[in-house]
Amino acid sequence: MKGLQLQWPGRRGPADYSQVRACFHPLADGPEEVGIPLPRSSNLLVYGDNLLTMAALLEAYRGEIDLIYIDPPFATGKDFDAYDDPWRWDRRPGRYLQMLYDRLALMRDLLAESGSLYLHLDWRMGHYVKVVLDEIFGADNFQNCISWRREVSRGMKAHARFLGNNTDCILLYTKEAARAKWNIPRGRREVTRQEAEREYHRDELGYFTTSHRGTYSDDRIMELADQRRIYVTRGGRLIRDEAGVRASKGTIRVKYYLAQEGKKLYKSYTIDNLWDDIAGIAMRSGERVGYPTQKPIDLLKRIISISTDEGDLVADFFCGSGTTLAAGEELGRKWIGVDNSPEAVDICRQRLAELDATNCISLRCSARD
Repeated sequence: MKGLQLQWPGRRGPADYSQVRACFHPLADGPEEVGIPLPRSSNLLVYGDNLLTMAALLEAYRGEIDLIYIDPPFATGKDFDAYDDPWRWDRRPGRYLQMLYDRLALMRDLLAESGSLYLHLDWRMGHYVKVVLDEIFGADNFQNCISWRREVSRGMKAHARFLGNNTDCILLYTKEAARAKWNIPRGRREVTRQEAEREYHRDELGYFTTSHRGTYSDDRIMELADQRRIYVTRGGRLIRDEAGVRASKGTIRVKYYLAQEGKKLYKSYTIDNLWDDIAGIAMRSGERVGYPTQKPIDLLKRIISISTDEGDLVADFFCGSGTTLAAGEELGRKWIGVDNSPEAVDICRQRLAELDATNCISLRCSARD
């Protein structure tokens, strides 16, 4: 980004990885080496440093990945059972930012022109990392900051000074905004019969609410009227004459019906950047796989569904417990996962085996002498 950069002690530009020398071996013990470029027909789970791995993947995957989601360490300074977070946001932020800067530059090269990056952080470093992303991807390619409500205040957090921290931020960038894939996300929630009777209108087609006509043209209003989706307030009626479409009295409003499946009623809505309808993993005991920073699979399914189509390639270079890979597998996407924690990779392999993910190669990446 011209004219604006975030500076930190020891900052340097991303290195040239065009001549990187790396080798891949099957994760199970074996002397044979897997040739580079890696087979494009298989999903990949790689144990190793993600910087080295991404550099090695450039030959085969430059400009080919449709979606990258990463959930890097949050710079908490905590030691977890499965991995250590060696950075602290208040002590060594420069080292943390350089670590991400090097990797984000490679991710941009790996992304397709129609691709998107979702970077998941919390309150500690999110605002700094956004400036770094603006530099690498361009500020015009910043699309949104999604606020995900991962939990509600309980215990002492309910009494936190200056408010409890219950949300994470997910920064959304595109490689090229005009070409980015985008499937409009829709959500729905169940509405009780009592709520419907109390808060909605009702006609022979069901329960409905209304909204102002907004920017709908006169022709579109008449089409909606033919579908019996126009409601005129104060008992008025719809009139069309040489002056256009108008109401005899009252105002023209558009009906939006609740969906009905059996005896259940549902309200659909367009999802915005506040995601408070996906519970965190703490509320999903049946989903836990024993990884401390695991994210719920519904969160990744939403992200993948929004920015990719079936058969597209998704990648997670801090894949942890493998939620991105599992979501991609269930949604019919191809995937690449990388992590440098042997415990995390073991959890990934077990999780993928339970999904019968047979089209998968597990590899170990290391530097070649």
